[in-house]
Amino acid sequence: MGEYDSLLPHFPMVKKFMVATLAATLLLSGIATADEGTSESSSSSSASSNSSSSKNNTPEPEELRKREERLQRKMTNRSQNGKREDSLRREVKKLEQRRVREESLALNAVCIKGAVAKREDAHIAALKAFFDAKIVAHTTLRDALVNAWDLATSDERKAARKTAGQAFESAVQTARTALNAARKQAKNVFKGERNVCNAPTETEPDPSGNPGA
Repeated sequence: MGEYDSLLPHFPMVKKFMVATLAATLLLSGIATADEGTSESSSSSSASSNSSSSKNNTPEPEELRKREERLQRKMTNRSQNGKREDSLRREVKKLEQRRVREESLALNAVCIKGAVAKREDAHIAALKAFFDAKIVAHTTLRDALVNAWDLATSDERKAARKTAGQAFESAVQTARTALNAARKQAKNVFKGERNVCNAPTETEPDPSGNPGA
């Protein structure tokens, strides 16, 4: 016991101090353990919550497919509406053009009527000149055939009739050429005047047959 004999009177006090120290140590240790458990539990709960939230926010493949289908339907509807709008625009444009054309015809009716009358008058004048020339040719032919019988021989009469026939055919051909030229000129003049009148091209009777032999 020697060197510790001096501590014996203070042993109860030392014992109390050691017990107090041990109790404080155990208390602090328990608090630290509780804090760690709480931290781990909070971390675990937060991780679980984040995982659950991530799962809830992430669309399923079926949901993505439905979204894609809805978007495709919207795009299809817009495309169809665009086509309908384009069709309506074209129809409106056609109606407007038709209205303008009808109004133009109404305003230029007097103009085109004058042009038609002028063309037909030119045809009538050309026909009159043709038939006048043909009458002259027939008159000349008649006189030549009559005079041929004044000749003494058959050969002379035959030659005279041949010459008269050739002259008649030449005169008729010349008259027909003049008729065709006059008709062509009348047509060209009418086309120019029709454009001035802003009138549409319409089919009309064309008296261009062969007027007799």
